[in-house]
Amino acid sequence: MVTNANIIIKGTHSYYSDCWDKGFEESVVRYLHGDEISCNWEPRWDIDKLYIGDYFCIAAEVVILMGGNHTHRADWFCLYLFMDVIDEAYIGKGDTHIGDGAWLGMRSMVMPGVTIGEGAIVAANSVVTKDIQQLKCAAFAYDEENRLR
Repeated sequence: MVTNANIIIKGTHSYYSDCWDKGFEESVVRYLHGDEISCNWEPRWDIDKLYIGDYFCIAAEVVILMGGNHTHRADWFCLYLFMDVIDEAYIGKGDTHIGDGAWLGMRSMVMPGVTIGEGAIVAANSVVTKDIQQLKCAAFAYDEENRLR
């Protein structure tokens, strides 16, 4: 059961392998703002939403990185997080969408603001930094589709 209002699940047929962790919300979806600890904080910016389709499968130890975790600006002189300019440092990536029937392999990581299409497969230990079209398979550090499913 999902309690975070920023996580929207389309159906009731999705599967999550929680055999080695503390559950979906605590272990998989990583929010700097919007998680159980920060739910009562006044957000400094709009909180990204996670949309998950029906018949979606998540293997063990997957991480979906979400809102508020990107305050280190590579285009600034220093990557150190100065709290007096935290609001200017944050660049939102937008909502993350995972389509119906998609599958995230063990220990894969989904970066914020991407769309994983319907029926797409993300191989184990992959990092998704760009959108994946429906029915495509992605492996390793994702730059391009490797093959049609």
